[in-house]
Amino acid sequence: MIQIEFSVVLRQQRTSKRLTQQALADAANLSLRFIQELEGNKKQPTLRTILFLSYGLGVNPNQLITPVWNKWSKNNNPYSDLD
Repeated sequence: MIQIEFSVVLRQQRTSKRLTQQALADAANLSLRFIQELEGNKKQPTLRTILFLSYGLGVNPNQLITPVWNKWSKNNNPYSDLD
């Protein structure tokens, strides 16, 4: 599922930068609770949120989106996985 993949990518990016969830929340101008919900697979990000997260992580938005796209698009029928 796309949502699960995004939560994994977000957590990997955050931990690779040695940021706590609180530090990312502060840097991205988002709440700690929202970061927890994203990483916990409870929420899906909007494009605006992805941009804020990218800024907070100091990465290009592609670094959050491309790994999700690559895994998702390998499915024979990628549209069957949308939720």
